[in-house]
Amino acid sequence: MPDNRARRLMLALFIVVFVLFKYYAWHSINIRNKKNFDYNFAGIVENVTYDEKLIPSVTVHNRTYYLDTGYNFGQEIGKGDSIIKKRSSPVYKLIKSDGKILTFTNE
Repeated sequence: MPDNRARRLMLALFIVVFVLFKYYAWHSINIRNKKNFDYNFAGIVENVTYDEKLIPSVTVHNRTYYLDTGYNFGQEIGKGDSIIKKRSSPVYKLIKSDGKILTFTNE
């Protein structure tokens, strides 16, 4: 009988931890999406760096933006390119120095 009670307690604990983990993951994604949707900038890329996951950080008008949350930029963004991001839009428009236009979206 105590063994059965211990199993139920462990199962309940597992379920609670699992639900809390899922909520945290969902909440974190929503915060990042909101931050990304709030970005509003257009200009020449003054600097670009990539982290270990190849997620870029770009500097435009002396302000640095971390461009994450499901976009696949590859390593297309380079210094001197033009980049446009409008508030409440999931679209980044990149105009390369050679005139080539690339569009990135997370949808």
